[in-house]
Amino acid sequence: MAHHKHWLLTGIVTLTALFAIGMTSAQPPIPDKVIPKISPSYTPVPGAMLLSVETIPPRPSPKIIPPKTTLTPDMEQTLGNFRSWAVDMAARYPSSFLLQGRGLRVALTFDDGPNSATADIVAALGKRKCTFFMVGGTGDQWNERMCLVANAGHELGMHSATHPRFAEMDFSEVQADILANRDALSQIVKTPILLRPPYGFIQEELMDWCISQNILIVDWSLDSLDWHLQDEAAIRQNVVDSLHPGAIILMHSKAQTAKLLPELIRQIEAAGYDIVTVGELAAEFQ
Repeated sequence: MAHHKHWLLTGIVTLTALFAIGMTSAQPPIPDKVIPKISPSYTPVPGAMLLSVETIPPRPSPKIIPPKTTLTPDMEQTLGNFRSWAVDMAARYPSSFLLQGRGLRVALTFDDGPNSATADIVAALGKRKCTFFMVGGTGDQWNERMCLVANAGHELGMHSATHPRFAEMDFSEVQADILANRDALSQIVKTPILLRPPYGFIQEELMDWCISQNILIVDWSLDSLDWHLQDEAAIRQNVVDSLHPGAIILMHSKAQTAKLLPELIRQIEAAGYDIVTVGELAAEFQ
């Protein structure tokens, strides 16, 4: 068990460092803590690249498609470990932890807004409705950008108030952060129920609390790697090559992402997929 805890802590630190590369706005510094106050109790499967775990019908077996793009061995290992953990969580919490839907529909999701790229993303989406996982928020500019997204008919989900690393915080601190984010979003739309934890990771104790709060955890089955790749064509190709029924696609609120969206949308729809919200995918399993 000690070995698994060491693997987990190493993986969390590496994973959060990798995702931090692509963030467009500076986040408040998080004090370093040697040992997280909350430790999940799952048993990971080191090195797994793609797992399919049988779960409750009619939901498809949860899975995350490994990117076709070449990554460094360390990144392959870290993201593989994360995929293994996420698949395990989706199988253990089939009604409360969502990785994918089903059918010829996919959900484009955008993390880390609202920011200067938000309006361009909304414009690029046109009439298509998507899901935005928002950080914050306070201030007139935050409110204006949130209203822009909501008024365009998009779905709003929580992404924490300050984008912290939950594993490095006291349980009460994490609760307060999520509730602050929920309260802020509730000023724009009715009480949000979707939460994408920063960096995708959530501890089991926190998972149980979210269930008690009627919060659905949403990760992803397809990582666009827009937080890592610098070439727009490479990001688009990574998504198109990995498309699958019910995919929940991880993207970020970045200027580069806004620019690549029109052609990406064209290719997704040419492949026969409709673009929907996470809520529409999740509704089939409620």
